[in-house]
Amino acid sequence: PPYAVLSVEPALGPITGGTTLTVKGMGFTTDMPMAVRFMLGRRHAEVSATVLDDETLECVSPDLAGVGPGVTQVRVAVRGSPYTITGEPFQVFRVTSPASTLAFGPGVLGGLAAGRPAQFIIRSK
Repeated sequence: PPYAVLSVEPALGPITGGTTLTVKGMGFTTDMPMAVRFMLGRRHAEVSATVLDDETLECVSPDLAGVGPGVTQVRVAVRGSPYTITGEPFQVFRVTSPASTLAFGPGVLGGLAAGRPAQFIIRSK
């Protein structure tokens, strides 16, 4: 396709969806509806995107419980056209119950780079 994804911000969100994403790329068109696909293996979920300009899309992540936690690949397409071959990562984390968890939130995920800001909550009684 004549369009591509170059980055996704933020890079992670809850499996329940609702995270507003900014997708940067090239070749987006303001006169055609765009779609965003979140892929993990053969599983995927799709949402519509708002085209802000020819390099920026905005969308809200869908409920990804059917896709599963892990690192999804975000790809885009003009509605009815092929999705991009390559994508950018968006990590999906499980939402845990604070009542039954000592520490929760994306900051407790493995693989986060040292020296980078992370959020987590420690609960005490």
